[in-house]
Amino acid sequence: MDIEKILEELPEPLEAALYAIVQRIDAEHPRGEATYAHACAILGAYFEQNSLQRPTAIRLDPASPMGTAAFLNASVPDRSIERAETKWERTYLAYKEDVFSRWSKWKAHEASAVLARQKEESFGYAVLTPDEKAVIHSHLAEIRAAIERSSLSDRKKNRLYVRIAALASETDRNGTHTDRFFAFMGDLAFTSGEMTEDAKPALNEFREVLKIIMRSREKAEGAKLPSLEDLPQLPPSGSV
Repeated sequence: MDIEKILEELPEPLEAALYAIVQRIDAEHPRGEATYAHACAILGAYFEQNSLQRPTAIRLDPASPMGTAAFLNASVPDRSIERAETKWERTYLAYKEDVFSRWSKWKAHEASAVLARQKEESFGYAVLTPDEKAVIHSHLAEIRAAIERSSLSDRKKNRLYVRIAALASETDRNGTHTDRFFAFMGDLAFTSGEMTEDAKPALNEFREVLKIIMRSREKAEGAKLPSLEDLPQLPPSGSV
C-alpha cells in the first residue's frame, strides 16, 4: 500500500480528507490482515495528527441480514490467537464507520448551507416553466405589435423595442430577474397617453405577463406578493 499516494493532495475540509483516504484504501487489492493493519496505521496516524479520538474495534454480527456485517457495541480487546486474524479488519471497519459518520454529517451541513444560499439568492427571481416562458413570449410579441401600430415617435418605439428584447432574453434565463418587468410597467404607463387606442391592448397583454411573473416569484420566495391592483405604476385598462 503506497502511503504517499493515499495521502497525496487530500481535499478539504477534514471530513472530505478522511473520506478520500478510506476510498483510496478500499481501492487497494488484495484484502488481508496485513492490508487492514496497514490501513489502520495510516488512519491512526491521521487521526492522531488531527487530534481525533481513535475508534474502538467493533465485533461483527454473523447473523446480520444478507450476510453483511452489523456494527454492534464496542468489543473488549481480544488478544486470543483464535481472534487475531480478524482483529485488524474489525478495527478498520470501526475507522470506516467513524469516517463515514463524520462525512455524512458534513455533507448534510453542506447541503443545508447550499439550500439556504439558494433561497437567499432566489430573492427577486421568478423560476418559470417552459410553458410560462412560451406564454410570456407570446404576450411580448403582442405588446411589440401594439407599440408598432401606435403613434409613438420612432425614438420612443425603438427604446421600447430594446426593453422588450431584454425582457425576452430575461424570460429565457433559468432564473428570471423580475426588476426589468416592473420597470417596463412604468415605461408603458408613461407612454400610454401617446399610444392612444393602442395603449389598452398593450397594457392588458403586459398585465398577463406580470401575473405569470408575480405568481412564479411568489412560489420561489414563499412569500405573498402584492396584487396588480396594489401597483400604482400601471393604470387600469379603462383609463386609456
